[in-house]
Amino acid sequence: MRFHQDPACPPQRFETLRQEFGTAFEGIEIDPKYANPSAPKPAHSVLTNHLIDEAGQPTRAALDRTIAFLREQLMPAA
Repeated sequence: MRFHQDPACPPQRFETLRQEFGTAFEGIEIDPKYANPSAPKPAHSVLTNHLIDEAGQPTRAALDRTIAFLREQLMPAA
């Protein structure tokens, strides 16, 4: 996960991950206008400082996807 224009996670990092992992890489990129406006700038921490924990928010969707991924990977099959 990254916000567009995040200097700590440039787009080249995601491109490298896409090249190395192909379809196994799931990159989530969010426009920084959807970051918590009360958090420090620039937007960086999708799941912490910059999370807007409200239904319909892109950062909340990213959190939900992260939780779903961990459930998929860590919970035993029924």
